Amino acid sequence: MIFKDFNRVIKVADLLHQSWWQDVISFEKKFLSDYDNLDANWFSGSVFLQSLNDREIVVVLQKMEASFEEKCDRCGKKYFRKVFVENYEMRYTLDFSEVDRENDVMPINSHWMIVDLSDQIYQAFELKKPLVFLCSDCEKIVDKQESDDYLELSSHISHPF
Repeated sequence: MIFKDFNRVIKVADLLHQSWWQDVISFEKKFLSDYDNLDANWFSGSVFLQSLNDREIVVVLQKMEASFEEKCDRCGKKYFRKVFVENYEMRYTLDFSEVDRENDVMPINSHWMIVDLSDQIYQAFELKKPLVFLCSDCEKIVDKQESDDYLELSSHISHPF
């Protein structure tokens, strides 16, 4: 089966012609080759673009949804982890002296007048990645254990009031 990869490159020349122009691009069930564990349902969401001036735009990923196949760190069972990103914003600029990936300022390709959303999409999903992967069954067990530990600990604490 051959999948058409999601085009993460957007031409922004028209947006830069006038300040505060806006555009929205919506997509559903797109394939991302960057993730080998992305569920067959792929990912969906929208991209909001707004020019700030003739050299900068803001790009907001909105309501991005995806499902990733993961392996539970506790029991080893495979499961699907659903991810929802409400908003993830980055600024893109033609001024390369202002590019600062750590502070979400990315370059606009000045030759082609395009932005590449690959890093932004990757970062949006990575920020939702847990430190420990737990399937729903193990999550319930861990939550119960934490609750029991809290109750046991609180029963040993004397309150001065």
